[in-house]
Amino acid sequence: MQNYAWGSYFYLGMSLLILVLVTAMFSTTVPTRLLHPKIAPPYIVWLTAPKTTAHVSRVGLRLSEVGGS
Repeated sequence: MQNYAWGSYFYLGMSLLILVLVTAMFSTTVPTRLLHPKIAPPYIVWLTAPKTTAHVSRVGLRLSEVGGS
């Protein structure tokens, strides 16, 4: 018989751990002038940033649904 507490929250825990690690590591490497640089960023940045944010949010939401069952 499986340990359901471990099995049902494993993916949720791992996704939250990865989210915390990525946020912590990027916060130390991203310069302060990222959002308002002196030079305009390429157009592709404005397309990929919201798409990536939406994808990460969607994965977190789906994993939270799986973890709660």
